[in-house]
Amino acid sequence: MSLLLLLLPGVGLVMNSWIVITASIVGYLLFRKFIHEEDEMLERIFGDEYLKYREGTPMFFPNPFWKK
Repeated sequence: MSLLLLLLPGVGLVMNSWIVITASIVGYLLFRKFIHEEDEMLERIFGDEYLKYREGTPMFFPNPFWKK
């Protein structure tokens, strides 16, 4: 995940490559789309157990300061 969000855009900027930067943005947007589909699938499969897990876990980035 960090490769997609940090390393590839950084390499694209250093290499002055708009293809790498554009691919990184598209990859990020696709990831955001699929994370919601996966969330819905996990909710259907695991039900209340997954809902309890989701309440205490950030969806995208780990955040030690996130309030549960």
